[in-house]
Amino acid sequence: MSDTVCPWCSAALPEPAPERCPSCGASLVERAAEEELPGLTRVDPEALRRAAPAAKKPRGLIGWLSGEYAAEDATAPPTAPEGTLTPPDEAVRREMLRMELARLESEAAAMIAEAAALAAESGAAAEASAAEESATEPTIEELAPDGDDAERPPAAG
Repeated sequence: MSDTVCPWCSAALPEPAPERCPSCGASLVERAAEEELPGLTRVDPEALRRAAPAAKKPRGLIGWLSGEYAAEDATAPPTAPEGTLTPPDEAVRREMLRMELARLESEAAAMIAEAAALAAESGAAAEASAAEESATEPTIEELAPDGDDAERPPAAG
């Protein structure tokens, strides 16, 4: 077996080193420096001519501070068409208010439902804890020996 391998795919190469790898087709021999490839070994002047420099845009406050800011022409048309920034008419306002009211009503209904669920949950928990306490605490009848409550001296207070 040969000791030479392709540097690209690591396939074993036959003894007389071929110009290209039989497995991956990679070039195994360096090319001559005289061979020029546009865009790879030399700069393509046609590509430079096609690439036009991008127009500089004003950079806002930083451009103004650095002196690169160019004030826009006062005769330039406004960015938004006339009438686009006027308030909506009365019918649109009414509809917007109706939608806002519907949203608030649905939020209030959701809050009421949540409060009712929490109250029911806490009520059930309180009943369960009261049942546990009554089951574990002895009653007065259980504490009194044989019903002789009258003969017992009153507790000192």
